[in-house]
Amino acid sequence: MDNMKAVTTFSKQNYDDYAKKLLESAKYWPDTLIAYIEEPLKDYENVEYRDFWGIELPGKVKIADYLKEIKKMGLDGGDPYDYNKDVYKFCRKVFVQYDFLKNLKERAFWLDADIQIKKPIQIDFLNSLFDGWPICYLGRNGFYSECSFVGFDMSKKEMVQFLADYTSLFTTGVITNLKWWHDCAAFDFARQKHSYFGSNLSKFYEPGRGLHVFPDSVLGEYMTHNKGQRKYR
Repeated sequence: MDNMKAVTTFSKQNYDDYAKKLLESAKYWPDTLIAYIEEPLKDYENVEYRDFWGIELPGKVKIADYLKEIKKMGLDGGDPYDYNKDVYKFCRKVFVQYDFLKNLKERAFWLDADIQIKKPIQIDFLNSLFDGWPICYLGRNGFYSECSFVGFDMSKKEMVQFLADYTSLFTTGVITNLKWWHDCAAFDFARQKHSYFGSNLSKFYEPGRGLHVFPDSVLGEYMTHNKGQRKYR
């Protein structure tokens, strides 16, 4: 496949703190990087902006209305704050993916905004990551997947149902029945319904080595993931 767009999202504060580095490095991505943003930003090579607040969820629900309800219900990490229960934060990523992928019939990638691309990436390399599967991702044996980088092959018919299962965990509130309430848990739950299908890009990960699998994956040569506090250094 020759089309290989990527998608991301971030707030204005995220942009100032770290996402600017991703946009500056988008020139190394072989296609367009689509960034869903909440307010206007300067132009970058290979970057196209879309309006985050224009996202409409299944059932004709505006994302702004959904977020208001989630905040009202206290699903924003609680007090004391619990990162794993911040539906208000992590649902944004899932809904951006939904909006971007729902009418797509080709391969595309999600990049977290704290990723920085180090050198030009070839389309052949990106195609190879799927290895015959409809999804490629960073698995962590014995723990939930690292979803900073995910590839979706929307030309595969089973991906329509996968996307619906993945998104509905948040729109129905079922996500709060899981141990963790974020996109990684939702991603693995939806994959489980489809027999855990996918090409694992960190298949040599071993529990106990820490949760930062990106450097040891096939992606480490091309990208840096400024995970956690690394993004603020």
